[in-house]
Amino acid sequence: MMRFPLHVTTDTVRHQFRNALRGKTRYPFVLMLEPLYTCNLACTGCAIERHTGKLSDRLPLEKCLESVDISEAPVVSICGGEPTLYPELPELVSEIIRRKRHIYLCTNGLLLDQKVFGVIEPHKRLMINVHLDGMRETHDRVCARDGVFDKAIEMIRQGVALGHHMMGNMTIFKETEVSEVEELCDLLTGLGVEGLLVSPGYH
Repeated sequence: MMRFPLHVTTDTVRHQFRNALRGKTRYPFVLMLEPLYTCNLACTGCAIERHTGKLSDRLPLEKCLESVDISEAPVVSICGGEPTLYPELPELVSEIIRRKRHIYLCTNGLLLDQKVFGVIEPHKRLMINVHLDGMRETHDRVCARDGVFDKAIEMIRQGVALGHHMMGNMTIFKETEVSEVEELCDLLTGLGVEGLLVSPGYH
């Protein structure tokens, strides 16, 4: 299995080549786009500003797209906050795809069945990246709510069945057992995800 899908790799190389021709030595490969700080969870590993924002304070769609255009980055990571709460998400995804960029939609997965599935069509340029910080007990504790793990797993299962490109995103804390990382990898592989992003959780 390739580290990245071929179309992501070729677009990234193309971006590098274009900038080399322009004489640029510093340029972004990924735009971290945070349209809002509103969230439906208050996870213990998340900075407080990431889940206390008001929906009315969200970035307008035009500003989001302006950032995409200015950065010229081939990959746009839509995060937040919880991006499925962004009312203009279908238009944002559509416009980014129209610009031939690749999207990693970073979500806790709780609203995928209401806000994405059946609303936003599967596309090779859209990867849905579901946050999972461990197996059921660990993840629900980190998210400070019971049932979050089961809902996220069900949304991954539904997403794969609908033809969406799905992956997981795990934060490793100092208390995390390696065996739990392996267990989650096995579970997600069995569900048919296309990758797992693992990152350290700093204090």
